[in-house]
Amino acid sequence: MKKLETFPAMTLDGDPFVNASAQSAPAASGSTAKLRVIHFVDSAGASDRLWGKENVIVALMEAQRSSGRVEPELVTFTPGLLDGKMREAGFRVHALGAEHRRVPTHALAALRAILEAGPNPVVHTHEYKANIVGRVSRATGAPMRKLVSTCHGWVDRSPALDVYFAVDRMCAFGSDIVTVTDPAMLARFPALHPRLVFVQNAIADLAPPTGEQRRAAREHFGFGRNTTVVGSLGRLTKNKGVLDILEAARRTPDTAIVWAIAGSGALTGDVAHCGLPNVRFVGYQADNARYLAALDVYLQASYFEGLSLSLLESMRAALPSIS
Repeated sequence: MKKLETFPAMTLDGDPFVNASAQSAPAASGSTAKLRVIHFVDSAGASDRLWGKENVIVALMEAQRSSGRVEPELVTFTPGLLDGKMREAGFRVHALGAEHRRVPTHALAALRAILEAGPNPVVHTHEYKANIVGRVSRATGAPMRKLVSTCHGWVDRSPALDVYFAVDRMCAFGSDIVTVTDPAMLARFPALHPRLVFVQNAIADLAPPTGEQRRAAREHFGFGRNTTVVGSLGRLTKNKGVLDILEAARRTPDTAIVWAIAGSGALTGDVAHCGLPNVRFVGYQADNARYLAALDVYLQASYFEGLSLSLLESMRAALPSIS
């Protein structure tokens, strides 16, 4: 049996690796030096959109900077929307290369140079490739005060990904702390690591949309006043239950009910060209809050999730939610 530890996400006082590092850091009398934290991530690779993992990193870095105690930086394998967004927000951003590589051995030297160009940092790696490269870098002498690795989920599957996921789990002992977004993931690790931590997903607390905001959102998407809109939000893949939503629409031809689908992915064509009059495909939405404000009911059709960010967003919008 593995010990299950739970920490609230994105609150600095509950941040296990930042607090541990701050306690162990040598502090000079009257020193106001901030803790250097580097977030190292293999982003989803889309040039025009951010998904849940990237949005969590954005929120975490913003919360850390706002605390006044942490100076977060971002490292990515290649340039993309995430590093551009964070650079515009005033964060220090580094890309390790110009092109994607399946086996990023080139990243070791580039990452080490970044780590050595300042105070020893806490390094927080996100997802399998960054986790593995971060551990190899540490094992070969790259300076790190602490190494925290987060596994955001093992939803996508392919022979290559299955190998990466297995290697990530097997070398988890190379990190001081390994965090997961779903407690069920803990059982997949070998019993070699003393600190496997389940960290709950979280989003910023905002007031639900007002009646006027809901009316404006429905007008934006063209949803009629007398239409009941059941909507989903996320990547359009089989694991997200997209085909099941289309089947539900086929079985409910009542035009007073509209099935709205927001997102993009491998099944975009299936959704966009489904030919069902009661399905509204609205594509990828950068403003999730406006889209959710236009719905009457939120539908989470995924076959499996940890704690879905879009489900949390629907709850924040005060929507009845089905999952």
